[in-house]
Amino acid sequence: MKVYSVGCSFTEGSGVGRANAYTRHLADLLNCKYDNFGESGHSNLYIFRKAIELIRNWNKEDLLIVQWTAPIRQELITSDGYLFYPPSNFTDLSYLYGQNVKHELKLLGLDNEIIEKEIQQKFEPILANHNENFINEKYQYEMSFGYQIALFNLLENLGYKHIHFYGWGMECKIDDVYNFANEKFIKETFQEYTNTTFGEHPNQQGHIDWSKYLFENVKKLSYI
Repeated sequence: MKVYSVGCSFTEGSGVGRANAYTRHLADLLNCKYDNFGESGHSNLYIFRKAIELIRNWNKEDLLIVQWTAPIRQELITSDGYLFYPPSNFTDLSYLYGQNVKHELKLLGLDNEIIEKEIQQKFEPILANHNENFINEKYQYEMSFGYQIALFNLLENLGYKHIHFYGWGMECKIDDVYNFANEKFIKETFQEYTNTTFGEHPNQQGHIDWSKYLFENVKKLSYI
């Protein structure tokens, strides 16, 4: 077995580092290898696309962990490629680097003020146009709902091992999803389980606790 995870900053491990995120801790509990494809600021479309990419050559013994994110996030396509940042809070670097922005950027050898200024100058005009012409909350919820149900049922039909959950508790109309899912879509969110304040990210202990919770679900689902 190998564990693969896709998601946003909750999965990447914003504030604790990818190597200290729940995916690694879960892999340790399962005594197996892992790949963490969580990316801060990314959208549900990214998560859907990445999962489809991964399962094109899938080993049925492997486990896919899918962490869904905020539906309002979208991919923007520019001459530079895809942008994955949340449009309404694009210049809020805590979305990308956690609450301790200066510390995280210092570890990467980057300067907080320079990065923020570059983002504003390069991307604010693009995002202003995007927000004006595209963002519609009802549409985003419906699209995210579609991604979640489509991926969940595809994995079910293929007989693959998979577990889904939300990072925050405000990312979808949860009852709608559970009408089309089962216990493999965990009702407990990462934020709620670790008592994390909305807008922040779980700390190291939170990631360890969540990995243990996922491990119990892995056993309950007879994946091991």
